[in-house]
Amino acid sequence: MSAYKRGGDLYRTNAEKRAAKAAANMYRVPSEQTMTLVHLTNYWGTDIDPDQGRVDREVGCHCLWCQALATRNDNRICFSFGSRAVEVSETNLYGFDQGKWNLWKVSGRRGSKGDGHYFWKFVLMPQGIPGKGKANLQAKGWELLTDYGIDISNTDLLNELTQILGEYWNDDSDDVNHVHIGVFLNGQVFDCPEKVHTHAFHHS
Repeated sequence: MSAYKRGGDLYRTNAEKRAAKAAANMYRVPSEQTMTLVHLTNYWGTDIDPDQGRVDREVGCHCLWCQALATRNDNRICFSFGSRAVEVSETNLYGFDQGKWNLWKVSGRRGSKGDGHYFWKFVLMPQGIPGKGKANLQAKGWELLTDYGIDISNTDLLNELTQILGEYWNDDSDDVNHVHIGVFLNGQVFDCPEKVHTHAFHHS
């Protein structure tokens, strides 16, 4: 993984991918430690509409941007994105789409401050979105990490994502790895609790 970072290239040979997966088994998070998705914002209303936010240039569509934390005690959260932290649960995701979801890797790059921070960018998207099929997204240089999709109706989606993201949180480098995921809601609004306190999560 660290050599892959230095190259800065999203494309790896099949042998390199197999080697990375084998190495990732050393760093997998135990299944009982399911990840947490946290959306940070300075908006304090109950309805968060991703379509009202800016569009990430690499992604090209509106998403609900979240930080993926390996556990609730993970201190890699970036509070610069907002003073309010809202947890996005599996129940929330099920409410957006009850079918299969795909996780796409968009990019990875080193932080600009030279302080050992590395930032991974992903998109979590339901299958079957017009214009956002496998061929179109692979043509953008994205890498599909869920070959057959994750069926949220029959599978613990966050636990599956925890296992996939293990190699990105914890690799063989000395970097502090941050995982950011844009959840594509296809025009839907996130109905969130009125009050959520940032002290529920640890500051870095």
